[in-house]
Amino acid sequence: MTPFHTQTLARLGIAGEPDPLAMAALELRAEALGIRFPASFVAWFGMHNGMELLRKHSNCDAPVALEDLGAPISWAWGKKRDWLHESNHLVFMCENQDVCAWALALDGSDDPPVVVSADPDGEASVRPNEVRGTDEAKLKAPWLPCAPSFSTFVACQVWDHTAIWVEPTFNETDPILLQAQATPLTERDLAFLRERFDEGPTTSGWPGTQYRFSRAGGPPSTGAGGRLLLTATPDQTDWWFTADDEATLTALAQELWDCADLRTSAWSNDPRGEELLERLRA
Repeated sequence: MTPFHTQTLARLGIAGEPDPLAMAALELRAEALGIRFPASFVAWFGMHNGMELLRKHSNCDAPVALEDLGAPISWAWGKKRDWLHESNHLVFMCENQDVCAWALALDGSDDPPVVVSADPDGEASVRPNEVRGTDEAKLKAPWLPCAPSFSTFVACQVWDHTAIWVEPTFNETDPILLQAQATPLTERDLAFLRERFDEGPTTSGWPGTQYRFSRAGGPPSTGAGGRLLLTATPDQTDWWFTADDEATLTALAQELWDCADLRTSAWSNDPRGEELLERLRA
């Protein structure tokens, strides 16, 4: 297995064995298109259950079938667009409600950048002086930077859905997730987080910029352990933060209490989380 996804596979606890059928399908598709798929992409899409793992560690988004890779795609642009020949972009996944699509920016490297295009009918994708929903707007796909490499994109997908959005088992041992739709991110708060936590990869493009932070538990002077994911847009910042146990999460929340307007905007869909917040506010 190539080294592109070593840490991600370790996080999932799997070996990442190649699937001979998927590898053969990728080879045939690349030959038909007259291109070479990047090595990091082949390593994941050609892996046993690779596409399903990508689907699982997303919002049930839809990876493009191997036999359809590089084919003209209609999606939300109103008519089929041949992005491979128009702009050297390989669309590999569409959001489950067609809100956005992700593509590789084929630059000849083994681990190329990932870009994202918002739905042309959505406000975020329409430039000034464009009318939402017009044919002119639909013709323009504002490919925005998302991740510096495909391996980083996959690693972030997996981290987000294993460190933050853990699938609940409805046991009392499940981590508690606190969240907020808070005021826009300030340089002060970002500097505070960067000073006190280990920063993971940053991704961007849709719906905003995602910041990831974590810290292992240690002596009280080092602060509580925990994990944070922020999605910052000009209008607001969505916060998610969690820890392995309630006491650690309480300490983490106390440490973050003066960031943004978390004192009033933090909430939880877990009764244990709501009780924790009530205690802090009391």
